[in-house]
Amino acid sequence: MPGKIDARLQELNITLPAPPAPVASYVPYVVTGNMVFISGQVTMAADGLKYVGKVGADISLEDGKAAARLCAINVIAQVKAACGGDLDRVKRCVKVGVFVNATSDFTQHPEIANGASDLFQEVFGDAGKHSRAAVGAGSLPARRRHRGRGGVRNRVTGSEFSARLAGCASDIGHMAWNACAGTENPFTRYEFFDAVETSGSATAKTGWRPLHLVVERSGRIEGILPLYLKNHSQGEYVFDRLGRRAGARGRRLLSEAAGQRAVHARNRKADADRAGN
Repeated sequence: MPGKIDARLQELNITLPAPPAPVASYVPYVVTGNMVFISGQVTMAADGLKYVGKVGADISLEDGKAAARLCAINVIAQVKAACGGDLDRVKRCVKVGVFVNATSDFTQHPEIANGASDLFQEVFGDAGKHSRAAVGAGSLPARRRHRGRGGVRNRVTGSEFSARLAGCASDIGHMAWNACAGTENPFTRYEFFDAVETSGSATAKTGWRPLHLVVERSGRIEGILPLYLKNHSQGEYVFDRLGRRAGARGRRLLSEAAGQRAVHARNRKADADRAGN
């Protein structure tokens, strides 16, 4: 039987996501005594990162409030994990900090923060009333995590090692990435991949969706395999014939890597057939 707060979330038509694992040197929450401190949350939805940009330039005031509300939903998801799945254990929301990625002349940060504050009060009632600080920031991390689809999980754990999929280079961070990349080749370093992705050159829209494989041991990154999901070839100078044929047959091209493996496999088979003849 759902608790009081879970029932309230259902009334508000809010589904809490699975709280994401941390992507740098921190933990998602800390419990000390009867207090829970939640790490910062971003505008991650089930289908990816939302509301990317600056309020006052790329994002409207109303979208900014919606972004704050989405962050608050992710905060509640972390609180639920910290409370062992029982949100009825929450007695009071004490303080909320809101960082708004905004232009230098934007001054309506409190209105943006209301998107989060109002949600806490809608969900927890009087217990959701809190003290608050809302400030502007020149930039904020574009962290995001790909959620597995079509049977692909975003994390696989073994006895010692675990593997996860990162939705962009910034999900991993420059220090961890460059520790694996070394200094010999600039095209394997974080700066190159981050520039390609943040510039919009490698995105799902352009047909190159970042989906990097990260292998960890005891929470420490041991290796990174940069990967991109090839979901279409529209607008490229060299048109992928495999993708075109698959699309003509109503099929979805899963990845460029898969397509190349298929080509190589066919070539090897053709070579073997010729050798047999």
